[in-house]
Amino acid sequence: MNYPKISIVTPVYNQVQYLEQTILSIINQGYPNLEYIIIDGGSTDGTVDVIRKYESHLAYWVTESDKGMYHAIQKGFEHSTGEIMCWLNSDDVFFDKCLFAVADIFMHHPEIEWFSARSASIDADGMILGVDNIVGVDSIRFCKYDLYLNRGFWVPQSSTIWRRTIWEKVGAT
Repeated sequence: MNYPKISIVTPVYNQVQYLEQTILSIINQGYPNLEYIIIDGGSTDGTVDVIRKYESHLAYWVTESDKGMYHAIQKGFEHSTGEIMCWLNSDDVFFDKCLFAVADIFMHHPEIEWFSARSASIDADGMILGVDNIVGVDSIRFCKYDLYLNRGFWVPQSSTIWRRTIWEKVGAT
């Protein structure tokens, strides 16, 4: 199967206690067309050692001073080439096989430009503590009016994924 390239950027700064779990949640999926990029803000706590341990799985990584998390994310996306894009913070994880589900959605629904899925909170052992309800009380009914008025809706970064075309439409490069 010809899977679309998925570009994932992880910004990190002094997160040695979490980063390996984040990396493994991505690379252990075995997704065949992954472009994984890590941008480190100059960590001094062993984070760079973790990155080096997995650098053979990375399309690009750098450790250098930056202007914060969002600057690091932008720097990562500047090195990305995937048709599908997202970022995963250094203390978040993806569930098993979610990248295959993402690819399936985008391959079979070309009209979809982005989506947000529900996300879950986990503890240090990976046990699910709860599932976020991104649309307030009724997660089945979505109303743009509620979104515009910020009524119980938020876009969870860790489960929001988009096509490069929408990234380009808003002027990003």
